[in-house]
Amino acid sequence: MDRNFGVEIELKGIDRQSAVTSLIANGINIQDAGYTHTTTPHWKAVTDGSLGGGGFEIVSPVLNGEAGLAEVKKVARLLEALGATVDQACGLHVHIDANGLTVDTVKKIVERYARHEEAIDTFMPPSRRSDSNRYCHTLRSGCATDIIRSTASDTSRLASYQPGRYYKVNLQSLRLHGTVEFRQHSGSVDGIKVANWIRFCLAFVQRSAELAASAPVPQGLLREPLPPTRLRRDGTAYRTVAVQPRHNSDKYRVAVAIRQGMTISQIGAEMLRTPAWVMFQVSAMNRDYICEFKLVGPRSLGSDRKYQVVRWFGMSEPRPVEVVDPQTGEVTMISEREAELRRAEAEAGRTDTSPFSGMDDDLVSYYTDRAAKFAARR
Repeated sequence: MDRNFGVEIELKGIDRQSAVTSLIANGINIQDAGYTHTTTPHWKAVTDGSLGGGGFEIVSPVLNGEAGLAEVKKVARLLEALGATVDQACGLHVHIDANGLTVDTVKKIVERYARHEEAIDTFMPPSRRSDSNRYCHTLRSGCATDIIRSTASDTSRLASYQPGRYYKVNLQSLRLHGTVEFRQHSGSVDGIKVANWIRFCLAFVQRSAELAASAPVPQGLLREPLPPTRLRRDGTAYRTVAVQPRHNSDKYRVAVAIRQGMTISQIGAEMLRTPAWVMFQVSAMNRDYICEFKLVGPRSLGSDRKYQVVRWFGMSEPRPVEVVDPQTGEVTMISEREAELRRAEAEAGRTDTSPFSGMDDDLVSYYTDRAAKFAARR
C-alpha cells in the first residue's frame, strides 16, 4: 500500500462550520475552505452544489498507508457521532496517486473496471449501478473502448478521450490532480466501509499495473501513433515495422534503409537518382499508409540531403477476417485489427476473471458478503 491516496466524503445532516469546529477539537487538522478544488496539506470542508442545501464535502489531504486509513476512519467516526447522514445524492470518491502509472496501466485500469463493472455493481446500492447515476456513468457505454483504443502517448492526453469526469473511473483528475478517481461508491460515514473501498481501489490499481507489465497492450492494437510529419536526415524520427515496395525497387530500397536506421545520405543518388519526389507504401502499426516525400535539401550527394513528409493519404483497407457466431452459426466479417482486439480481450478474460484478483481474502469476503446482502433484499 505504498501508493498515496485521498478521499472525498459527501454528507448531509450537520452544519459545516460546526463539523469543522468539532473535528479540530478532536485533533483533526481541518479548515473550512468554502469552494475550492485545490489540494491542501490538511483536511478541508468544501461546498458541493450537487448535494443541495446543507450538504457539503469533507476532503482529505494526501494520505498513505495504514496511518492514512486510520485517519480516515477517525474522521468518519467523528462525523457519524456528530449526526452526519448520507442519501442517494451523496458519493464517496477515492483518488489514487497516478505517479509512475504508464499509459498501458491506466488503460488496463479502465479495461478491467469496464469488464468487471457488473460484478462491482453487485456490492453497490441500486442508485450506483449500471448507468443509473449521472455523477458516475458506466464505462461500458463506449467510453472504455475510446480510451483503450486511443493513440495517446501520455496519461494526460489519454484523459482527453473521456468526455467528462462523471464516470465510475474518472481520468480527468489525471490532468487536474495527477490521480485516478474512483467515483462509484455511495456516500458513507462508516469508517470501515470507507477504508475498505480505499483498500479496494489501491489493490485494483496495483493489480492493473502488474497485469499491464506482464501482458502489455499489443503494439499496433491499442496504440497507433501516426507516422511523424517530418523525416530527419538521420532517420531517427521515423518509425515503421514493415515496408512494402511501390512503383519501383529504388523507392523500396529507400524505405528499407530508413526502416533500418540508415541515413538518406548513405543511400544517395545511386538508388534515388535524385528525384524531386518519392512515393512508397509504409505499413506502420498494423495500418498501411501511402506517403509522399519531397526533397528539401540539396540534390547533391552531400550530407545536407534530406526529405520532408509532404502528406499521408490513401490508407489501405485491412484484410477482413471471418467470425462465426458459436450459437447461431452466422458468419460476419471484421477487420484484422478488430480480430486482434477481440483475441486480446478474450485472453484478458481468461487470465483476469475477477475484480478481486490479487486482493486479500478479508477484503474479498467483505465485498462478497455485501453483494449477498444486496441480493437478499431483492
